[in-house]
Amino acid sequence: MVERINFSIIGPESSGKTTIANSIGEKWGINVVPEYAREYLDNNGPNYDFDDVIQMAIGQKEIEQYSFESNNHTILDTNLYVYKLWFEEAYKRKVEWLDKSIEQAPYHFHFLCYPSKTWQPDPLREHPDFNDRLRFFNWFEQILKSDKRKYTVLEGDIDEMIECANRTIDSFI
Repeated sequence: MVERINFSIIGPESSGKTTIANSIGEKWGINVVPEYAREYLDNNGPNYDFDDVIQMAIGQKEIEQYSFESNNHTILDTNLYVYKLWFEEAYKRKVEWLDKSIEQAPYHFHFLCYPSKTWQPDPLREHPDFNDRLRFFNWFEQILKSDKRKYTVLEGDIDEMIECANRTIDSFI
């Protein structure tokens, strides 16, 4: 058995990340680290600016680090790559400490969720256009490749995505 594996689930909004994270976490008894931005925005309202996104990225980094130090295996329902995209997309800026944090993060394996054609409305979601979400998916895939991160794409309906994730985890644990 592997001592510790940190799995990350990333992808565009409304692609099934949270559903997948919770399902595989329950099946395997692995701690699921929630998306910090959702908690932050639930507590502070849906409007945000650059400084708020900085605070969200710091919060995400802190809960990831805590989980990496406290748990045997971890499933991240998003990770710092989401903030990198957020800064580049929304603010056309790079955040140096974030890039260094991503480089040093012990992300062992990523599940990259392909965007669903159907978008689930949510007060915190901003990108109902499939082409935007597909562009974000492509950005994630490119950055995972350029950073030489291990990943698999999850696509199909949610049950197929969960089954693929479970088969992959089974090969690790």
